[in-house]
Amino acid sequence: MVVSRGNGNSVNSMAGSRSDFLRAQWRRPSPLTKVACVQDEITKIKAARVEMQRLCLSAQRQLERAKQLRAAAEQYQEEVEARAQSNALQIVHQARLEAQEEIEEFKRETTGKINELLANFQVLRSAALTVLEAQRKFADAARIKSIPSAYLSSGGE
Repeated sequence: MVVSRGNGNSVNSMAGSRSDFLRAQWRRPSPLTKVACVQDEITKIKAARVEMQRLCLSAQRQLERAKQLRAAAEQYQEEVEARAQSNALQIVHQARLEAQEEIEEFKRETTGKINELLANFQVLRSAALTVLEAQRKFADAARIKSIPSAYLSSGGE
């Protein structure tokens, strides 16, 4: 059926009523359409749930990996600290040994010089005692020479 409008344009009334019918159907979905929409939504929700589970599993794996890396880093840190402590103790021990060796060397050198000085002092003391003894003898000889010979012959009275 063709309906004429006043402006000279004609419209197929069946086409118009069919489009109105489709619009009406669009506004009021049929129970089958509602079921299909709900099933579609359920499918989307299931897909989203699967995706969420996948992401959750991936996050858990990353968390476990991060925990493993952290544990490995902490263990490495402990090892490095232990090695550093050990190295520091070895350095201190080595420094003590070297200091003791230097002290012993210094003691040996000092003892040798002291013994040498003592030996020199003994030689000087011995020489001084010899000189002193010689001076005593000279003094005794000079005293004896100064006593008159008559006094010596009388017996010292």
